[in-house]
Amino acid sequence: NLNENKLDVPIVSIAIYDNHIEKNGWTTLSLMTSDVVPDKYQAYWAGFLETNITYELTNASFENSVAGDMVYTISSGVNLLILGLCPEPLTPQCKKLKAYLSENMEYVIMQYLTLGGNDEFWYQVGLQMWQLKGMSDAYRHIFVSDASTLTDDYLLSLKDDVLGVYLLQLSGDLSEILKALALPELINHVNQFGVPTVSSPSCSALIKLIRGDVYLSHVTWSPYSMMLRVLKHYNFPWKVNGKDKKKIPGYAITFSSYPSVISSVDDFYITSAKLVSHEYKLLLKKAMRARSCVIRFILCFLSTKVSIETTIGNSNEELWRIVRNGASNSVLEPFRVTVANRMAQNGAEWVSYFKYQNSGTGLVFDADVTDVLKRQTYWASYNLPLMCPALFCSNYPTAQMNMLATSGPTYDNVPPFQWSKIPVKVPTPRMHPDKWMFTPIVTDFTEYLGRTLVPKCPKLISVF
Repeated sequence: NLNENKLDVPIVSIAIYDNHIEKNGWTTLSLMTSDVVPDKYQAYWAGFLETNITYELTNASFENSVAGDMVYTISSGVNLLILGLCPEPLTPQCKKLKAYLSENMEYVIMQYLTLGGNDEFWYQVGLQMWQLKGMSDAYRHIFVSDASTLTDDYLLSLKDDVLGVYLLQLSGDLSEILKALALPELINHVNQFGVPTVSSPSCSALIKLIRGDVYLSHVTWSPYSMMLRVLKHYNFPWKVNGKDKKKIPGYAITFSSYPSVISSVDDFYITSAKLVSHEYKLLLKKAMRARSCVIRFILCFLSTKVSIETTIGNSNEELWRIVRNGASNSVLEPFRVTVANRMAQNGAEWVSYFKYQNSGTGLVFDADVTDVLKRQTYWASYNLPLMCPALFCSNYPTAQMNMLATSGPTYDNVPPFQWSKIPVKVPTPRMHPDKWMFTPIVTDFTEYLGRTLVPKCPKLISVF
C-alpha cells in the first residue's frame, strides 16, 4: 500500500507486471500512484514506469504492427524502434500528418494549461498528456532526475514527438484522420504480414440476462499479429481539477489493452465509478450523413461501472472536412473516453463528457433500450447498424473489478491457431507463442492492490 510506505522518500508510482504469454496468452500490468505528490507527477511517472517496465513488449508490439523500416538513432547513439508508418526522412504525406497531430497536441495542452485549474475536462485531458510524456521519455531513454524539469514547456515539447508512442494511442482516430487529410500512401501502407498498418479494429458484444445475473461478452477482431495484449489495472487517485481536492470517481479502472497504450482500444473497461464500458465499430451508410457512430453500453452496478464501446466508420465524403478542420478545436476519441470513464457517475454524464470537444470521428446521441433488453433477455451487436445507441443499467452488484479473459482466436469447434502449421511460410511475430490454445484466466487486481470500492449506485439510466 503506497499510503503505508515507511521510506523517507515518497513513492510516486508502483507497478506489478507479469508476462505469462507462453502460459495463458496474457501479460498483466497493475499500476498505482500515490496522492502524496501532485497529480502531474503521478501521471508522468505512471507513464514512464509503464513503458519502462514493458519496454521489450512495446518494441515487439511496434515490430509486429508495422515491422521493416523502423529503426532510428537518437543523439545518445541508442537505436530505437519507431512506428514504421512514418520513418525518417518523412515523406510529404507524413509531414502533413505530423503537422495535423502536432497542431492538435499543442491546442490540447494549451487548453489544459489555461483552463485546467478550474475545468475538470481539460484537467483530466492534460494529465493524460503528462502520462504520454512519461511514456515518450521512457521509450527514448530520457530520464528526468529533477522534478523542476517537468514544466509547462517540457509538456509542450510532446507536440514534436507525435509519430512515436503517441501514434499507438490513436487506433480509433488515425484511419479517419488519414482519410480526411487524403493521404493514400499512408492509408494503403501494410506491414510485413501484409496487414494494413492503419486499420479500425472491429468487435462484437453480447449482454445477457440469466436467472437474475448479468453476463457481458466482448470479442475484439484484429489481425493475428496483434495478439500481444495487456490486461491493465490503473489506480490513480487524481483530483477533479487543479484546485479541487475531491478525488475523481473513476480513480480505478481495469481494462484490456496493448503495450504502452493508456486506453483500451478494444474497448472494455470496468471502473470504480460504477461503469462497465465496451465499444465496437460499425459502418454507417452515406444516407445517414454521420461521420461515425460510437455504440456504447453503459452498465451501472453497486460497486463498479462497465463500459463497452465500438465505432462506425464514415462513407460520406462531404463530412471529412469536419475532421480535417478539427486540429485546433477538438480532442481525439481515446482521451475523451478516458475522461468520461474517470469522471462520469451515470450514463447521462458519460455522454456529456464524451461528446464535449468532439473530434469529428464520432456522432454522439443517447437512448434507453432497457425495455428491449428485458423483453428479449439479451442485447447483441455484430457490427450491424440496427441502431446507433445502446445502453443498459442495472442495480446488480459486481463483487470486484475483475474479468474472465481468453487470449487468442477461438478454438471451440475449430483447431487452435498455430503459427508453425500455416501452409505458407510466414514470419512468426516477436514474443508470440507458437500454439494459441489457452484456458481463460480470472484477473485478480483488487486482491493485491488492497483497495475496497465504496458501493454507490446512480439512479439515472441513460444510453448512447
